[in-house]
Amino acid sequence: CSPRKMPPGTSFWCPFGAWECSLADSIGQMGLVLFVGAAFATTLIHRLMQWSQGHKIDHAASTKHGGSEIRRRLLTLLALAPICICVVTRTSRFKWAHPVSFAPIQFLGAAMAAICTLGFIRVHIDLGSSWAPLPEIKTSHKLITSGIFSIARHPMYAIGCVMVIGTFLCTLDWVISFSAALSTGVVLARIPKEEASLLERFPREYRSYQRRVGMFGPRWLCGQRVEEMVLGPWKKHRI
Repeated sequence: CSPRKMPPGTSFWCPFGAWECSLADSIGQMGLVLFVGAAFATTLIHRLMQWSQGHKIDHAASTKHGGSEIRRRLLTLLALAPICICVVTRTSRFKWAHPVSFAPIQFLGAAMAAICTLGFIRVHIDLGSSWAPLPEIKTSHKLITSGIFSIARHPMYAIGCVMVIGTFLCTLDWVISFSAALSTGVVLARIPKEEASLLERFPREYRSYQRRVGMFGPRWLCGQRVEEMVLGPWKKHRI
């Protein structure tokens, strides 16, 4: 079960490790790196822009639905932890974690990662000043229903769900894929509280928006049952 030594110079092209850094592994892993890197850079730039513009947070509303700021930050770190551990340990070096390479599948995964990268950036552009890195409400918060938000109420989370599949296709590493699923699951747990805070701030507008637009995309594709499963016991926030 010990990792095989990779040829010199290949570790850059297979950043998650590989017992054999094939072209398929390289393309797939670099596709995932593109998504992660772009997500981090977009988030950082957007946050710096908000700091420079002095956007204020409605702490009372944010605490009511998301808990204290420390709790919200800890949950964000918890969401990042599983995938970060995999990146550091480079589990794809081990054949038990990454048993095969298959170019068509990994190329497809890289294409999915590229599309999701563009979608992630578009979400940030459409949200503008209403975006927040933590579950929180701004004093000047606006309800965004145009652009990509005319397709899904939570497009960033929808992209995260798609990227769980994309991660598996990119790496064919079940450990990294399972870690991505765990991270996404922690993030999805925010949705009921975000729905509650938006319903409280925009009672008529958001209820109408819920009826028109699905949580993760068109209802013919995602279905009402998916929303029921995510919202779970928060019955009053269902459509």
